[in-house]
Amino acid sequence: MAYDRLLAEFDEEGWVTFHKADKPPAEQSRAEFQVPKGFALSHVLEAARATGWVVDRQGSLWIDHQAGCTALANFVREMLYYFDAPQTPSKRLLRIQQAVDAWLAGENDETRFSPWDCAWLDLVVREDAKEDVLAAEDVWRGDFLQIDLGKHRERRLRQVCERLQGQPQPAAAAEAAETADTGRMAPSQRSRRPAEQRRREVG
Repeated sequence: MAYDRLLAEFDEEGWVTFHKADKPPAEQSRAEFQVPKGFALSHVLEAARATGWVVDRQGSLWIDHQAGCTALANFVREMLYYFDAPQTPSKRLLRIQQAVDAWLAGENDETRFSPWDCAWLDLVVREDAKEDVLAAEDVWRGDFLQIDLGKHRERRLRQVCERLQGQPQPAAAAEAAETADTGRMAPSQRSRRPAEQRRREVG
């Protein structure tokens, strides 16, 4: 699998920007968003790694060549809203974790899913279901459409299990994250545009 070097910038106004190191900004689509109050770059990077598209290699972040920075930014932004505050999963996320733990128990699998993994799973299963709707051949003749959510859940759960089983132990991963130079604080160069205008730009 091919990877591109990923850079993550975080300014004092809480805006995150993802871009690939080997491409000038002018050749990349905008991939930025403002994090909810209280969240830091470390939380953003945890969410990015939970997607499976981003990995740490030799102190740097790398993104799957087939994954775009804009898609990554959109998923990470949504994942942050599964938390009421840093380290505080919402009630919704706790219910998802319970369902994931029940599935793991039924499989006799001791893999541990982090809250970030569970947030990613919920989002990506919903995205898979959306694809089923988009692929429907005719939405004008019938009033109902069957979507096999169980199929999507099973596939994604097994996918994340396989990925987590191939990763280093949490202590080793945390140590690698602390020494990585993958993200940095950047001085804010954002003009003082109205918040509504900025939301339109990044939405």
